[in-house]
Amino acid sequence: MEQSENFELVNKSEQLISSEGDETLADVEYFLHGTNSLLDAQKIQQEGLSVREGRATVSTDLAHSLSWAMGKNRKYSESDTPRTDNEVGKIFVIKKPADLRIDYGLFTDAAINGTEVTGFPIKYASGRKQLAFYRYDTAKEELARKTKDERAQLTIPAGQIELAITPTKVLAEYVENLSIKTKMFEAVDINKSANELVDLLRLQHANNTSDELSLISRQLVITTIESIVISKLRNLYLDILASKGFGIYENGQQQVRTRDINSLKDEVAELYRQSHEDDFDLGIDWLNGLAKSKTEFLNIELSLPG
Repeated sequence: MEQSENFELVNKSEQLISSEGDETLADVEYFLHGTNSLLDAQKIQQEGLSVREGRATVSTDLAHSLSWAMGKNRKYSESDTPRTDNEVGKIFVIKKPADLRIDYGLFTDAAINGTEVTGFPIKYASGRKQLAFYRYDTAKEELARKTKDERAQLTIPAGQIELAITPTKVLAEYVENLSIKTKMFEAVDINKSANELVDLLRLQHANNTSDELSLISRQLVITTIESIVISKLRNLYLDILASKGFGIYENGQQQVRTRDINSLKDEVAELYRQSHEDDFDLGIDWLNGLAKSKTEFLNIELSLPG
């Protein structure tokens, strides 16, 4: 990749660990899985969700799971179930089973070595879109050394599925508005957003109590905001590195990331300004701190040689 004339490329050494900086993942109770196949969705509702241990299968991000259900990520699916071009699937809200833990998937870490970012920087930047189920006695390092077929096939019982949401235009608009505000570091009224989501979910899940829908909706709003901010900050860092001339390699394959350096500087400066205002509040204390510290880091990174 051509190096920006604004920077002198300098060797760096840094480990980019996907789980680092995520303070609340261990406390999350509900996770999301989107499928674009109605046949697969029917099977999941009847038999439960079958997953490969360590493979990224769930997220805490409504926008991401909606994208899967709408078929926008179909090329990444391992399912060979036939489906139509315009098929719309389901978003499953899954309560974490007591006998399993959630962590970032295998092969989601990266490293900066010299003038290259290697490993899995794109998955690293995806953040909480890359979550997986593990047994409590499984060590990720040992699991990563096994072949795909040697890794256990786990089944999340159908009884753990709290909701099966059909994507709608109104839901898509709600998620898009939440995503846009969050990416711009605008304050989100979590209570109001949760109540709006309750109203949307009640249209499809009249048999669930208001308390159940309120509990789920509030967590989905919070975890979606967390997911978007984590991914936003990580992607900005990769964009800065690419702008300085660092090669970005995902599992050995070079990735092309092109951002106008001036627009990148403007965006980071604006996010830094917003996050350091006295009244800045994303509605989540630990995320406020992350946004402030990381935008300061990014702002400094842009001013330094590579």
